[in-house]
Amino acid sequence: MRPWLGMAVGVLALSGVMALLIALARTPLVRPFLSESYFRVALVSHVDLFLVIWYLVIPAVLWTRVGLLGGLAERAAFWAMAGGAGLVAVAGAAGLGRPVLAHYVPYLEHPVFFAGLGLFLAGVALGAGAAVAAGRGVDRPEAMAARAAALCVLGTVLGLAVAAGRLAAAGVRGPAVPVTALWAGGHLLQFAHVGGALAAWAALLAWSGAGVRPLRVLGFLGYVCAAGVVLGLGAISSLGPGALGGTFFTTLKAWGVGVPAGLGAAVLVAAAWGRRRRAVAGLGAAAVGLAVLGVGGLLALGADLSVQTTLIPGHYHAVLTAVGLAYIGFTAGAVVRAGVRLEWSRLARWQPYLYGLGTLVLVGGMAWAGALGAPRKVAGLDFARNPATMAALAMWGVGALLAEVGGLLYVAWSLATVWRWRSDPAREGAEAAGRGGVRGVRAAGGAGLAAVALAALLGGGVAQAKADLVRAVPAEGAVLTEPPREVVLTYSEEVEARMATVSLLDAQGRIVRGARLERRGPRELALVLPALPRTTGRYYVKATVASARDFQLTDTLYQFQVEAAGGAAAGSGRSPQAPAAKGTAWAWPLVGAAVVGGAAVAFLVGRSRREAGRP
Repeated sequence: MRPWLGMAVGVLALSGVMALLIALARTPLVRPFLSESYFRVALVSHVDLFLVIWYLVIPAVLWTRVGLLGGLAERAAFWAMAGGAGLVAVAGAAGLGRPVLAHYVPYLEHPVFFAGLGLFLAGVALGAGAAVAAGRGVDRPEAMAARAAALCVLGTVLGLAVAAGRLAAAGVRGPAVPVTALWAGGHLLQFAHVGGALAAWAALLAWSGAGVRPLRVLGFLGYVCAAGVVLGLGAISSLGPGALGGTFFTTLKAWGVGVPAGLGAAVLVAAAWGRRRRAVAGLGAAAVGLAVLGVGGLLALGADLSVQTTLIPGHYHAVLTAVGLAYIGFTAGAVVRAGVRLEWSRLARWQPYLYGLGTLVLVGGMAWAGALGAPRKVAGLDFARNPATMAALAMWGVGALLAEVGGLLYVAWSLATVWRWRSDPAREGAEAAGRGGVRGVRAAGGAGLAAVALAALLGGGVAQAKADLVRAVPAEGAVLTEPPREVVLTYSEEVEARMATVSLLDAQGRIVRGARLERRGPRELALVLPALPRTTGRYYVKATVASARDFQLTDTLYQFQVEAAGGAAAGSGRSPQAPAAKGTAWAWPLVGAAVVGGAAVAFLVGRSRREAGRP
């Protein structure tokens, strides 16, 4: 288990280096040494190392711990995944290839990156396949959920391969192949994440002395996720190439992931409620994750996620953080279950609370800003035209800082534990109370990270294309006497219409329903509008398009005015960042629920520790 944990911590540390470079690239002192293109390269590397590679390494740790993966298959999977992750990191550090910000799995257009990603996914498929086929360990209750998670992961990798193969067989060439394949397969990846969280919860419950019934229910829900993956795999195999980038997979993910995640959280709460369990390291992290998952569920059920605002990243930040906290808790529990001393145990005990609190504040800020109309994927502060939006962005920043510190603390105690790896058989099955520093870890780990950072600083920039808006009808700031029948946007180069999102918003920030997007030419898009009221009012055009050459995204937000003669005002004239009270009424209860939920979880977990006689 130690090599797997070492790979997981190393990948997470390298992802942190890329995140640091992203932040430094915006500072005056470092910006001259890092090109604008390398900013996107670092962003791609950070996302892939963290949200793809780390999130798939931890399930492999789980399979080995419950006895589903071992022997030659484990060794082959480990070296393939380690080698692939290393190539992905090298490609990002050296700035190889053009960055493409595809959905779910962004990538670099370079053979080294594709070789690394392919090798890593091959290792993942090998490990997951071996875990699915394993006969040993089936009698352990937690193994059922672990095998279901392996089936989800295996189906996801197969889905990516089948989607790419079908597109290539249909004659599709160029960047459209990986972008479309990653759109379809990326949705299946969310099933793998939720399946892994269910398996981590099952393992923690089993170690705490829970009965067999809740573990079997969690395993059943894991197989529900696996059924969703199988359904998605069938759709990939049968749908036409053009439909692989459609909305079928979005709908499938919404129901196939949301329902098992919510029911699994209820099972975890019910299994731990009213009965004394053995003190188990990591259970507190899972509990904090439930609070964060609840906020993500509130956003999915109570917010309009069809509008391209920061409500959308707020939702998926909450869900992915809940999965990450389940994995953090499993990591701590697996270490002490193996009879190994958990270094910096007091820090490891409180780190999930800081990480979870930071995420709750972060998501609360995103939700608040989104309720005020803040668009997603738009840099700068042009949309922040009122104090409330600025306050929401400040809340967002504070939460991001707290979450970043919490993540760094996880890397710190994990590195210390993996580096020292001191046996402590007397504490097997209970939380270790070991304390200690990271003598030697700082020198060795710092040298490795410094080498990657040096490679990043020396890496050359890459050229990239971007489809800039060159003409808009109606134009920005135009004053019309009649409502327009369409909005026509012309860009500097060919755009990918299938990936374009163009919306018209009224003065209150509400999206105008019934509009239809058409492609008029390689560089021209038209939003055909329904009949608008012949009244005075302000409208906003929000567009996100991707260059057909390299899929770089361009975001646009501008306004125009309709002044009908003798007509009554259609709206208050406020910007779409200040919608009517109906759109913001739920924002404050959501923020309050996040804070109260976090405090309640902290109180309950603290009480359980005092009852167990732990400090």
